[in-house]
Amino acid sequence: MQNHETRTCDLLAALGKAITSCPVEHKARLFGYILRLGRLLRDDPLASSALEELTRRDDADDSALAARVTMLENEARGHVERLASLLGAMSGPAKQALFANSHVSSGRQPREFRDLLRKIDKEKTTKLGLADLDHFRTNVLPSLRESLATLAANDPAVPALFQEVERLEVSGAAAKQVRDAEEILRRLSTRRVSYRLFQFLEIFESTLAQGSSSTVESPDNLPHDLPFIIEMLIAQIQEGVARRYAVYRLRVLFEHFLREFLRLELGREETENEMKPQRERILQRHMDEFLFREGYFPLTHSEASAGYTDTVLLDSVESKRIPPLLIELKQAVSITKPASVRATDVAAAVASARGEVRRYNGHFASRLQWRDITPMIVVVHSCRTDVSSLDAPDVVTIDISDRTPSGKLAARSLTDGSTE
Repeated sequence: MQNHETRTCDLLAALGKAITSCPVEHKARLFGYILRLGRLLRDDPLASSALEELTRRDDADDSALAARVTMLENEARGHVERLASLLGAMSGPAKQALFANSHVSSGRQPREFRDLLRKIDKEKTTKLGLADLDHFRTNVLPSLRESLATLAANDPAVPALFQEVERLEVSGAAAKQVRDAEEILRRLSTRRVSYRLFQFLEIFESTLAQGSSSTVESPDNLPHDLPFIIEMLIAQIQEGVARRYAVYRLRVLFEHFLREFLRLELGREETENEMKPQRERILQRHMDEFLFREGYFPLTHSEASAGYTDTVLLDSVESKRIPPLLIELKQAVSITKPASVRATDVAAAVASARGEVRRYNGHFASRLQWRDITPMIVVVHSCRTDVSSLDAPDVVTIDISDRTPSGKLAARSLTDGSTE
């Protein structure tokens, strides 16, 4: 039987193929495929999680791009201010020779810069747009550089001016690249496409519920954008969401199917090694075996601790050709003394794990293939009170306590200092 990950990816691939191959004149059929896709992305936990991760990445890309745009605009203002100063420092004959070039100037200042420099002098502008930078690079700087090259030997101010032109050209080239990136994000934004998809689905379902006779129209170009988004969703499920989903299945395994076995094994370990029980080692052995059977190479605490997440280890993992899954495992367990484990202990374990994860991310920063692998924090605990609020997208708590979920709800009002 196929697992949930495979079934979801197969459904997405089938819908993507159907949308791509459906003739545009068969609108009813095309709309049906789009509606099925919208419902899958809304209702399937793996598909919706993948979509959420992609849109978060869009947000991160937007933030990074905005920061890059601001930096380039500030650079551009500095360039033009220095150009204005350097142009003013040129000797009269050199300036006259420069401005005599009709491609550079139609007056006392270079034509393309004249209005801009006037605004800067009057402090009426605070930034230059990417389009300005790109325009200067394409239409102004070649002629300006050519003219300056003929004057370099006649005026000591010209070499500095020439260097500034070269720097401005570099910024202009970067501005062109950033404008291209902006266009890509605008056209292929997962958030934009998914918003239009869900809006279409909402209108259709609202029409059915209210018995409205209004026509539901497909958003423009949506059939063209969806196949690309589907391919990204499939990749995200296989590389990102599926890892987290494997950890969720681990929780079900530990809490429901191995619960009594784990408690028996951990209790025996506590009794036989009272001074220093190796609980985490026992939990890790069972966890690693399960994750390997799920199709992952588990890179867990015993290998990644003490700075051992180094180049040799990562190369070894990659050479196995098995998708890696990095887990920071912590435990707050006591089988023989169940009342000794409190909610604060579990919270402290989560906080400690976050510190380890930050260190791991530092090791991964230089390796492109590892940057999208988010370390997962797993905390196995035997706390008798409810600590589910500690769960997060990167944190999974696993409860192997002696108290049932209903018993935890009844005990929720107990404080950490209560005697249980």
